[in-house]
Amino acid sequence: MSTFASFFRKELTARKRTDKITALTIIFLFLGVLAPATAKFMPKLLEKFGDSMTDSGMTITVSEPTALSSFSQFFGNFSIGLIVMIVMESGVFAGEYSSGTLIPVLTKGLKRAKVYFAKLLTVILLWTVYYWISFSVMYGYTAYYWDTGVVNNGFIAGFSAYAYGLYLLILTAAFSAMASTGIQTLIAVGAVYLGDSLLAMVPKLSDWLPCRLIKVEQIINGKEQPDVLLPAFGVTAALSIAAVIISKHIFDKKPI
Repeated sequence: MSTFASFFRKELTARKRTDKITALTIIFLFLGVLAPATAKFMPKLLEKFGDSMTDSGMTITVSEPTALSSFSQFFGNFSIGLIVMIVMESGVFAGEYSSGTLIPVLTKGLKRAKVYFAKLLTVILLWTVYYWISFSVMYGYTAYYWDTGVVNNGFIAGFSAYAYGLYLLILTAAFSAMASTGIQTLIAVGAVYLGDSLLAMVPKLSDWLPCRLIKVEQIINGKEQPDVLLPAFGVTAALSIAAVIISKHIFDKKPI
């Protein structure tokens, strides 16, 4: 087995040993079930609450839930899983700097490039697997309860949200490679997210920013076409590649 494959397997084993895999499985399965469950049962709860408020002169109008309701709930909730994974992976490099566990690995001759890309691939793999598990669970329950034909470009919207999460997790790994602590990594990722959100307030920039990828409500409703996301996809891909190139260069030079 190659040294890259061995180190990659070690990264996955380490997450299993620290129960990160178990935690992620529970969280993302829960988020997958939560969306259709909320869409199905929340109107009934609101209806009962509305009945109790009738005597006071207040009325609550509840619309019939559809597959669109479930998809909207999912895209509103998936950021919970994303935040959890960002926090978990904020120390993917920085945590090992402080503990010194990379020193024996590197002194045994494992090239830094293999260490860097094994860790990055681990983060990408975990997000890919758990996001699509969650999406598949949501889609399965949604299709069981409602007609998914009312959802326009559901899988394109799902991929768009996935790409945004992938972008932030690549940044997390990149900042962790350059930072000294996990806290510094979280601050850097938070600053990027805040800057992205503020720039999105400028109309001429909004369609070009990574955060545009999670604004898919009008796409699944059929009010926008998926091609409006192309500029944001291009910029997000360019920023992700730049982050990998810069952080890899810094990691190669960083004293450990």
